[in-house]
Amino acid sequence: MSKENSYNRINYYLRPNKQVERKIMIEIIQNLQREISISEYCYIGMGSIYYYDFILMHKILGLKHLISIDNKTTPKRFEFNKPYEFINFENTTTSDFLLGFQWNKHKNLIWLDYDEKFINNDFLDTDLSIISKNSNHLDIVFITLNSTGPKYSNRLSFLNDNKRYITPSYFNLKYTDSKEFHLLIQNILLNKIKEYNLHNDNKFLKICSFVYQDGAPMYTLGGIFTHNQDLKQKIEKYHHLLSTENDMVSHIKIPNITYKEKFYLDSKIDSLKEWINQYRIIVNNLDLKTEQEKEEKLSELLNSKMDIELSPFEIENYINNYIYFPQYYEGLI
Repeated sequence: MSKENSYNRINYYLRPNKQVERKIMIEIIQNLQREISISEYCYIGMGSIYYYDFILMHKILGLKHLISIDNKTTPKRFEFNKPYEFINFENTTTSDFLLGFQWNKHKNLIWLDYDEKFINNDFLDTDLSIISKNSNHLDIVFITLNSTGPKYSNRLSFLNDNKRYITPSYFNLKYTDSKEFHLLIQNILLNKIKEYNLHNDNKFLKICSFVYQDGAPMYTLGGIFTHNQDLKQKIEKYHHLLSTENDMVSHIKIPNITYKEKFYLDSKIDSLKEWINQYRIIVNNLDLKTEQEKEEKLSELLNSKMDIELSPFEIENYINNYIYFPQYYEGLI
């Protein structure tokens, strides 16, 4: 039985955490425009049959050089669903496309949004190598992968197989656990890119990374190739999720809430920020032994103030991401 295409298994419009990620990425790129002229960039992505990120890239960033890559057996569907006639659909693999791509024709914004797991992605190393060797000054790249970790019995062999690209502090079985695996992926990707672009004057500067989950756990690494090391100090101040730190990962996990609950949280957004900061100080000054005890006490204090019960983690994630929160409505078209 052939593997079912992801666009048939998942409606890409209805992935709330993915939607938040897209909006954050667009906002980050908008903020980078203070240092970089984005409008003439060529966007290379994997739009599937929905092309949602292409619509955002055109409508919000004004991009008109748009290329979508997919090597599926239904190219007519991909051509038919293009929202703009100036999107160029390439029915090929990412590796074959990148090998033949004219890198110097434009500055490039690339988002390779793979379906495959990191642990068995056949194209990743080839794609990373091509991008790292050929990227121009100020080319921007995002890589998204399924971050499901190796099976328990395969964890040690995974570490040994990738030892060359693992910083010693990450060569630890705890980073093969599902809750930590994204940190190991990030470490391996950064070290691979560093090796692959050794002879390219433009070095990869990490600008952000995310983990989120609408089904399978996903990890995204974003960065910019540059020979201008002063760029690091300039860009971090432009967005609260811009971070060049190699260990920093932002979690996107919007809570599952009703519209009535959303409107309540929105109406209390400033109070929520005050309460959570105030109560964290109180909890940290209590004689509580474990982090779990502290979180339970914080939850008790917060929920005594609120009209609904949510965990501190859910509240903080809502505070961080409420401006990106997607809303879905059913209507007759």
